[in-house]
Amino acid sequence: MSGMTNMPSLEWVDLSNNDMTSLKGLSWCPRLTWLNLHHNDLTSLAGIEHLPSLMKLVASSNDLSSVKGLSQCRNLREVGCHVADRVTTTRPS
Repeated sequence: MSGMTNMPSLEWVDLSNNDMTSLKGLSWCPRLTWLNLHHNDLTSLAGIEHLPSLMKLVASSNDLSSVKGLSQCRNLREVGCHVADRVTTTRPS
């Protein structure tokens, strides 16, 4: 994701329908609180752990086999994704 290096104040972004295969470059967005990755070509969420402010993630319609890294997102409150033919929606209390 070229161009994301100049956006350290970015708080939300819709990257749906972009044929993305990785989250490389998002680590330059430490204030990101809302991220839509719907309908891309992601197989993992590697790199998501570099988004400490993330509160909501939409990652459905990808080819995810793992959600490794989500546990590092301490502020995450809502997640929607499909993992290996399972639907995962989490809204911690």
